[in-house]
Amino acid sequence: MAPPTAESDAAPPGWEEGFAAFERSDVSVEQARRHMDLELPHLQLLALRCDPRPEAVEEAKALVGASGSAWLVEAFVAAPLARAGLHEEALRTRLAALADVPRWEGHVARHLLRGVAGAALACGHATHAVAAARRALRFDPLEPRTLETLSRALGTLGREEEAASVRAYLWDAGYGPDVIAGVPTDADRAATPWAPDLAALEPMTLEDRARYAVYSLHDFGAGDSLTAVARHAVALLRCGWVAQAWAHLYALRNWRPDASVLLAWMGVGVDDDACDQMRRHLLDAIVATPAGSAAAAAARKMAPNPAGAVEATRLEGVALAPVDQVEPALLDGCADVRQAARLRLPEHPLGARAADIERETEGLAPLYGAERMSFASYQQRMVGLWAPGWKPGIAPAATAIYQAIYRAHVRGAPAHSFLAPARAAKPSCKGCKGPFEIGELQLRMRGEFDTQGEARPFHLRCATKPAPRRALAEATARWRGNVGRA
Repeated sequence: MAPPTAESDAAPPGWEEGFAAFERSDVSVEQARRHMDLELPHLQLLALRCDPRPEAVEEAKALVGASGSAWLVEAFVAAPLARAGLHEEALRTRLAALADVPRWEGHVARHLLRGVAGAALACGHATHAVAAARRALRFDPLEPRTLETLSRALGTLGREEEAASVRAYLWDAGYGPDVIAGVPTDADRAATPWAPDLAALEPMTLEDRARYAVYSLHDFGAGDSLTAVARHAVALLRCGWVAQAWAHLYALRNWRPDASVLLAWMGVGVDDDACDQMRRHLLDAIVATPAGSAAAAAARKMAPNPAGAVEATRLEGVALAPVDQVEPALLDGCADVRQAARLRLPEHPLGARAADIERETEGLAPLYGAERMSFASYQQRMVGLWAPGWKPGIAPAATAIYQAIYRAHVRGAPAHSFLAPARAAKPSCKGCKGPFEIGELQLRMRGEFDTQGEARPFHLRCATKPAPRRALAEATARWRGNVGRA
């Protein structure tokens, strides 16, 4: 295998064909749902995913290779190949799977493209790794591990100023060693941080929006997760609906990590600290745009608004707003708001096409094609249940597949602490219990067994006990600026 250094411009085998197939892919909702719906030997596949032997990969490939599901091929064939160091085979597998990626579902698109970028870099194709990583960012603009891959690929090509800019962003964002290891270099400290371009996201056609509308209501993979919150906000941004994306993220800004069984079964990292950090930075990036700033200002009035900060103002806004302002609510993160918008816009092409897709896809309860549905409070968000072997009367967590997933689940990234400017006066310092000044540099500390909980804030002067003092030393080493100034 070629070392990951600067290389010729020759494309890896299958590169052009894979991306051409990706650009013309036409994946239906039914095909995109196969990783949820297929009758599969789930426990056997879980064991194979955790088995490093090449024979295990071949057995998994025989089980899922013809499924037409990019998720399944990535999870049980390509990712295990990469973990085994078989990067050329992993790259070929991922390039072939691009034809089955629903480009209207940005989460899987980004996931596969990041895998392509990583495998290309490992095979010595840094130029192509940069191209794949940048393509992935058009589906998930702030995803930190994609950015880390991009920075390594740029560095390999000798484009150190660009690489340092991306690394500077990752340092400033407070990501841990599982995303970016070591400490900032002199180039990192001097660099101007990279900034996302939300206007460069992959656009969605009417057909894309209709397929995503149906799929997202039946997306058992995300469930009540931070991953679901961020991926839906990006979908709204791809539609050009910045205010609705802001409202979705802001309304769920205090959402807590929660596991998705299906994605854990496939080995997809969800709801870790990096995901939580990214969600916060995505909200900041939206507010930094003119449309996002206007949405935040309008929502502060707590008046009826289809893109209001709370569900009640959005529902009232859908009923009262001019018709030309209601369309984005057809993809709201709350099912009740979606339904209100659909009833307000009964002839809208998006709702009509989504209703057609619901009728064409077997086994889906309709929302866009129904007269009216009632929702319990716990069904307001787009939620799903995926638990093979589940039977009425037992908790999903009691099923064999659920228990096996979490026995096999690798423990999350090590806890890390970081420095960040205070975003608000509270929560108060855990040392002196006093408030912060906005913008004041604070220590955000995570405990060894609290890798997903809220990081605890400290004034730097209050980090005097042994654990906070160690955390401050670690965080200071990874801070690009001078301690004492943000």
